[in-house]
Amino acid sequence: MKTSDVSLAITFAGSVIMSAPAAFAQAPGPSPPPAASSWTVMQDGVVYGLFNHQGSPRGGDEFVLPNWWMGVMTRQAGRHVLGLNAMLSLDAATVGKSGYREIFQTGETLDGQPIVDLWGGIADKATGRLWTSDTVVLVYSSTKGVTAAIANRLIEQGRLDPDATVASYWPEFAANGKAAITVAQVLSHQAGLPLVEGDYTLAETLAWDPMVESLARQAPIWEPGTKHGYHMRTYGWLTGELVRRTDGRTIGTYFRDEIAAPLGLDFWIGLPDEIAPRVAPVIPPERDLGELLRKLGGELLLADVFSNPSGLYGYNEMWNTQEVRAAELPSSNGVGDARSLARLYASCIGEVDGVRTLRPETVAAATAKQACGKDEVLMIDTCFGLGFMLGASFGAANRPSAFGHAGAGGSLAFADPDAGLGFGYVMNDLRFDPKGDPRSEELVRAVYRAL
Repeated sequence: MKTSDVSLAITFAGSVIMSAPAAFAQAPGPSPPPAASSWTVMQDGVVYGLFNHQGSPRGGDEFVLPNWWMGVMTRQAGRHVLGLNAMLSLDAATVGKSGYREIFQTGETLDGQPIVDLWGGIADKATGRLWTSDTVVLVYSSTKGVTAAIANRLIEQGRLDPDATVASYWPEFAANGKAAITVAQVLSHQAGLPLVEGDYTLAETLAWDPMVESLARQAPIWEPGTKHGYHMRTYGWLTGELVRRTDGRTIGTYFRDEIAAPLGLDFWIGLPDEIAPRVAPVIPPERDLGELLRKLGGELLLADVFSNPSGLYGYNEMWNTQEVRAAELPSSNGVGDARSLARLYASCIGEVDGVRTLRPETVAAATAKQACGKDEVLMIDTCFGLGFMLGASFGAANRPSAFGHAGAGGSLAFADPDAGLGFGYVMNDLRFDPKGDPRSEELVRAVYRAL
């Protein structure tokens, strides 16, 4: 294993704390650890190294973090503030396999201040481009949590009422038995519209109007409010159209103007062309999940939803095209970094540099359970508030007070108001584990152990 196969960069509160092994002498914590087996100082003085508890590669294809990082902590405002290792398991948890193939980035804030900002690996396996501080990546359904924050901000402002009917904002939506569907039912996946019906080209699915016009014409496939099922992509069009009808701006524009700009977020719903060179292309899974679901076929609703609309969607190279990234798909194609997701969620539970996205009473209403239990699409138990997923339903290590959203392939972002925590994890190596993604799960467990 070469140094270039596994890379790690760590910052603390926005500045590099490890620029060489000797730097630990100045860092708060124990005596300097054993030297790593190999160190390479890259650009900006960031150190990349391979090591294990004994200061050398563990062997095989596992990469572990040493226990002595546990001591790199400090105190702020009378409480522990997470140090270098806070995002990672300190008890020999594996954070990489196959030569650190997952390629990770993670960001976290505590009480509105950045505590851990860590990135590493290869951003583009075709060119060997490294993951750097300004690398961004598509996060799939972690975008839904951002979309939920937008909707709840409009609710807080009195411009959107969760108890009002969707048709009161969008009259055409009343067609085919949908007149009584409420905003809350849309946000909590109870509307019975998990599919866009009809045949469309990819360009039409990216053009917005054909999708929302189709959804307005359709009949729900179950009685709204009686059950819930994951609206994998239609959640974005339904919620985004409510934003457009109440505000006049597209959801991507609203987000940039009202939330991203004040917070200084590197996150977009609809990626500008000039940001495209910073994107880490996603690495699709080796197995075609859509094909597997199609083989199961029959009455499996998930098989239809998975590739909808028109069987055009899958977790493949399509997401590496600027055509798809530039469109506004508020369910699925947000592009950004973990730092921005953590900062956004921190701003939902407290002030971040004087900016607060949601008030406490808004968060309380947004995280009240709206639909929990068996999901008609995913066929597992899920739990939704007003757009946000709740507790362990989107991450086995999450505490009950956590709210946010996970994304296909492994990304995860949430806030925990009880812990004063905003968390973000993004990566470009897509993995699908029916038991949940062990990478983000280990990170979350480590964070809570360190609090």
